[in-house]
Amino acid sequence: MRAKEYVQTLSRFFVDNPAGKAYYEWVLSKGEEFEQDPCSPKCRDIMHEVCSGERFKVKECYYNAWRLAAAGKRNGVRYYEGWGSGIIPTEHAWAVADGTVLDPTWKKIMGRETISYFGIELPIQWVTKMTVKKKMVEPMLFLYWKEKVGKL
Repeated sequence: MRAKEYVQTLSRFFVDNPAGKAYYEWVLSKGEEFEQDPCSPKCRDIMHEVCSGERFKVKECYYNAWRLAAAGKRNGVRYYEGWGSGIIPTEHAWAVADGTVLDPTWKKIMGRETISYFGIELPIQWVTKMTVKKKMVEPMLFLYWKEKVGKL
């Protein structure tokens, strides 16, 4: 199942929940879809250029993507949160540069499988501000929606 299809399925569970429904409608209207191999040569080249020598950890996608986007913001690297779907759809974070997904987390475990991504770019300055405030990197897509769009 592609990541966007998974989000469409999730949205159906919130028909009677106004806040949940509004959140998923926002995600579906603003989200961008990507599909690619996280180990592609272009991906590796950009990650090497931006973060030469950096070590990224499995199961720390939010931290990995934040580090990559913060280090590469001068090179146009942007931070995304949403869902990724290789084998099983799951909440995920990744970076994007020139339309290419930069995914240091899944590149180690997915091999050569094409992955479907669906998510929203979050401003790296806002993510960094929230990371410093909370003293941790965590999923922030719903928090961003609540603060900037949903006004719950």
